[in-house]
Amino acid sequence: MNIAKADFKFPEDDIEKRKLKKLKKMYQPLTNYLLEELKDDVEKVRVSQKIVTDPCLIVASESGQSAHMLKI
Repeated sequence: MNIAKADFKFPEDDIEKRKLKKLKKMYQPLTNYLLEELKDDVEKVRVSQKIVTDPCLIVASESGQSAHMLKI
C-alpha cells in the first residue's frame, strides 16, 4: 500500500464522510479555480483528508509512476 498514490483512502465512518462532503462543497470554487489555472500541470484538484497541517499535497495518479520511479 502506497500513501503517495491518489487512490489511497483512510478508513472512514459516517461522520467523517459527511464532513468531507461538506468540505468538498465549500471548497468547490477554489478547486475549480486551481484546476483551471494549473490545467497544463495537474490532472485533477480535489479536497482530501490525507493531510492535516499542510495546505496541499502532490500525489501520483493511480496508474502513474511514483516520484522515485520518475527519478530513475
